Amino acid sequence: MDAMMKAKQPAWVAVANPFVGIVGVLLGARLRRPPTIV
Repeated sequence: MDAMMKAKQPAWVAVANPFVGIVGVLLGARLRRPPTIV
């Protein structure tokens, strides 16, 4: 329990997290929608 209270995430995780979320949203939207055939 004490280790959880003292844990700190690395700085790169805080920077990369929003980008990982954006990529996940874009991939999820692409998977849900069937590709349009022209």
